[in-house]
Amino acid sequence: MFSDAEAPSNFPNTFTGFELFASAGFATVIPDFIGYGVSKDVVHPYYDMALSGTVVVDMINAVKYYLKNQNTAISNRLFLVGYSEGGYVTMAAQKEIETHTEHQLTVTAAAEGAGGYDLQEMLKGIATTATYPDPSFLALLMQSYNTTYSWNRPYTDFFKEPYATKITTLLNGTKDGDAINAELTTSMTALFNPTFYSNLSNASGEPVLKQALTNNSFPNWVPKSPTRLYHGTADEAVFYSTTQTTYNRFKAAGATNVELFPIPNGTHGTSVEPMMLNALPWIQLLDK
Repeated sequence: MFSDAEAPSNFPNTFTGFELFASAGFATVIPDFIGYGVSKDVVHPYYDMALSGTVVVDMINAVKYYLKNQNTAISNRLFLVGYSEGGYVTMAAQKEIETHTEHQLTVTAAAEGAGGYDLQEMLKGIATTATYPDPSFLALLMQSYNTTYSWNRPYTDFFKEPYATKITTLLNGTKDGDAINAELTTSMTALFNPTFYSNLSNASGEPVLKQALTNNSFPNWVPKSPTRLYHGTADEAVFYSTTQTTYNRFKAAGATNVELFPIPNGTHGTSVEPMMLNALPWIQLLDK
């Protein structure tokens, strides 16, 4: 999401779709990410693993505290579900919980869809494609890292004009993704500073950016809880290979509870429904 109006806390004026889990009998927790809701004046830390995970954990613990004070009983079974950036955030929350026992939480199962978990693989795809349909994602990523990690580089380091000077205004929370895309370009050579774009394919180019991407790609961790990864094989926005390489790495590192569910010919928009039609019955089966 890009606009402040899309924040889950604006319900019922906004609808994520995950509210449907409540109608299936689950206490359903849908946090605003940092940069939305009450924190809308903070730049959203898009694809920062630690900040993505803790925002979910904090909300789970807040809801558990609230329900306890309301004398509302819930089980300790905890299911994590997310798609697209939400898939990445879900995996980040799973890692945060599984590697920090002080949270006193246990993941029962996690369903993660099209999350772009291998950011170096995503970068490789961007560097080798002529056009990309969602340049808003790329603008958000560069704004996130440039601000969150205090690089403070001019946007002309990354983007050509007239796009460089537009980035801050386009991402000020008043526009949705479609409106932002309309003011950018799908041509990668027209969008990116040529030196920057060339460096994406150069092994020694942009080392700080590439290290940040590696650090946020779940290094040195494999899921312990039952985990299902979903991804459309024709995803034009978050490349299918990012899930395949992540799954392969998990299996090579000894993961025994991870399954991959490719969605044949699924695009980024059409793969949500098949994922949910598979994930919900699985979660209901484990909710015992």
